[in-house]
Amino acid sequence: MIRRSLLGRAYVYKIFSGEKIPSRDKLLALAFGLDLSDEEARKMLKLLGNKELYARDERDALILFALQRNKSIFEVNELLYEHGHAILNPAKE
Repeated sequence: MIRRSLLGRAYVYKIFSGEKIPSRDKLLALAFGLDLSDEEARKMLKLLGNKELYARDERDALILFALQRNKSIFEVNELLYEHGHAILNPAKE
């Protein structure tokens, strides 16, 4: 799960222990690592106080598309890059 999210192991442990509050993009990376559905990812974002995925926003729509089709974080990043959007870049902290 950690490898699939591209997040650092220590950072993920800090998220789960409550030591770190991740950004929206890091939560989305985690959603891909956990193989969450689009609905589960939306709930996670909402529960943690982040803006939900909004289908009318092109970047969010691409992320939703990838979640609905069980794409990997590599595939969603390729899709985002091809459409000129910032990739989910969960650099290790």
